[in-house]
Amino acid sequence: MNKQLRILILEDDDTDAELMEHELRKANFTFTSKRVETGDAFQENLVDFAPELILADYTLPSFDGCSALRIAKEKCPDVPFIFVSGTIGEDFAIESLKSGATDYILKDRLSRLAPAVHRALSEVGEKIEYRKAEKALKESELRFRSVVQSANDAIILMDGRCVIFSWNTGAQAMFGYMEKEVIGKSISHIIPERYKKDHMKKIECASLAGKPGINGKRIESYGLRKGGIEFPVDISMATWKTEEGNFYSAIIRDITEREQAEEKLRLFRSLIDQSNDAIFVSDPETGRILDANDKACINLGYKREEFFNMRVMDFEVNLPDQFSWKEHVGKVQSRRHLILEGLHRRKDGTIFPVEVNVSFIVLEKIDYMLAVVRDITERKQAEAAIQEREERLHQAVGVSQIGIFDHDHRTDTIYWSPEQRHIYGWGPEEPVTLPEFLNHVYPEDRERIAEAVRRAHDPSGDGSFDVEHRIIDRNGAIHWLSTRSRTHFEGEGSSCHPVRTVGASADITERKRAEENIEASLKEKETLLREIHHRVKNNMQIVSSLLGLQAESIKEEKYLEMFKDSRNRIMSMYIIHEKLYRSKDLEKIEFNEYIRDLANGLLQSHGVEAGKVELNINVGDTSLGIDFAIPCGLIINELITNSLKYAFPDGRNGKISISLHPFNKNMFELVVSDNGVGFPSDVDFRKTESLGLRLVTILAENQLHGQIDLNRSGGTEFTIKFKGVK
Repeated sequence: MNKQLRILILEDDDTDAELMEHELRKANFTFTSKRVETGDAFQENLVDFAPELILADYTLPSFDGCSALRIAKEKCPDVPFIFVSGTIGEDFAIESLKSGATDYILKDRLSRLAPAVHRALSEVGEKIEYRKAEKALKESELRFRSVVQSANDAIILMDGRCVIFSWNTGAQAMFGYMEKEVIGKSISHIIPERYKKDHMKKIECASLAGKPGINGKRIESYGLRKGGIEFPVDISMATWKTEEGNFYSAIIRDITEREQAEEKLRLFRSLIDQSNDAIFVSDPETGRILDANDKACINLGYKREEFFNMRVMDFEVNLPDQFSWKEHVGKVQSRRHLILEGLHRRKDGTIFPVEVNVSFIVLEKIDYMLAVVRDITERKQAEAAIQEREERLHQAVGVSQIGIFDHDHRTDTIYWSPEQRHIYGWGPEEPVTLPEFLNHVYPEDRERIAEAVRRAHDPSGDGSFDVEHRIIDRNGAIHWLSTRSRTHFEGEGSSCHPVRTVGASADITERKRAEENIEASLKEKETLLREIHHRVKNNMQIVSSLLGLQAESIKEEKYLEMFKDSRNRIMSMYIIHEKLYRSKDLEKIEFNEYIRDLANGLLQSHGVEAGKVELNINVGDTSLGIDFAIPCGLIINELITNSLKYAFPDGRNGKISISLHPFNKNMFELVVSDNGVGFPSDVDFRKTESLGLRLVTILAENQLHGQIDLNRSGGTEFTIKFKGVK
């Protein structure tokens, strides 16, 4: 043995001690020894020397081996104690062994000492190791019980019949049963009815097989709480076998929250995959893509698995020459997120524009780069189209010299385009304000414009502003402007307020001057035309007077009637020129008043007594130009005259009706009728010798280009249809 033993020898005979040491050395023991003779020395060396082996004689002059054994077993019970004596009897040897001695050796048989020491040291070692193992086992059992009792999971131990014999606090909290309520009961007590048959059959099969048939298997199922409430669980089962039979352990975890979390995760994943934007998750260290949604796969044409071997830089086209992923990550991390525009290359090589919203996020102490990528192809096309339209609009505005203005009411700032500033003669840097604008409005228009501005800014209105007004530019020149704008509002009810006014101004000075010239010319022409109507009217009156004077010398009734008819025809035209001369509108004549004057004049001319002939005039607000008014007036004159002459013989009463109405857009219908004796059935009004009826036909068909019809039933009714415009 290589170990150096510490041996304490209780012996008063040095020769015997030397013999014992000699025997041990012969057996290759390496040791340090101390010899003592008294009890005090013995006790002192038990502490200071700390022997690993004690050799003691049975009797000493002042001390004895039995006392030494009692002291040694009290002080160092694990140290082997061997009696070496020449006077030990068999009875004493047995008693000493019962008292705790390791062995005894007779001095005349010292050859047995070394084997006895070997055996004693070995037994002591085994005893110490056993105690250590026993202690470790107890500590392990305590730790196990502590872990089991403190675990959040339910830990349940069962015998081969699935009867519970161990129930931790986790099981108590999970299932609601106290330990005393379940010990001795079957595990089926906490299994829902619909799962009992299947679960118990599996356990029974494992028990009959006599081996751990369900070791390491995990299943997801449902547990049954006290009160009958089911809940989802994750179960880990294990079996073991001893001489007493099979045993089972079950570690059960309540996964209610996990299932809710997984459901939320599935929902979140579904929402991510249904996003209209591509979403990438990358490693900030390497730039490697960790995940991508369905839209990313669709946009770029890659499968999700292909992205896991790629980096964003593999499909980003618009990277600067000196691009550094590390610097990029640092910039995003410092700002938390960036919005960038770039170009992405699809798997098929096509390129499309994108907007990238990239963020630096930390989840459970792990860093990630999150990129939300939007395909902005349509937006870019729209922007290009808008830019093209704006350029065209800018060119058109520049050519047309239309000024644009924009008033932001929230900041009370006003933008004037270069054309607008040019109209007012303002420089490019001069600030524009509403009071300054009003100061440049022509004084006579200022109040009108200020009121129009107030109305446009009033939330109760529609925000429109459409006026023509004059301004005085910086050089003192007066300009006419046409200004239109629209004010936009925010809010509801009393909180509604203007936020923006956008409008345009056009210089209409030249147009106004042209209008003034035209107006002056029209006034001049109107004066001239009125003078013409006045002179024509006077000339017709002169002719009518001459005919009247001439008629005074005619004695024959036939010719006198002809003169009277001629005067009436002239009078119908005279009235038209009189109406036009006094009318505000020289183009058209209101026919209602004209017909009444004409018909009443004819009744008077023919000497009809009041009340004998009723006039029924239905014309409304119809008006005709002079080219149509004169032929219509002459036709009405002839037809009324014809009725007054022939429809009511022998002074009988009657009714004459006149109507004129538009129909079918530009068509007119003139109807003149009476309820008299009727038009002779054997007379063709187109071929009669009557000058009046021939004149009616000529005027209707040649002047009005219309159609004339005669209805002879129930009196006489002439209907003439014609277009109102040639």
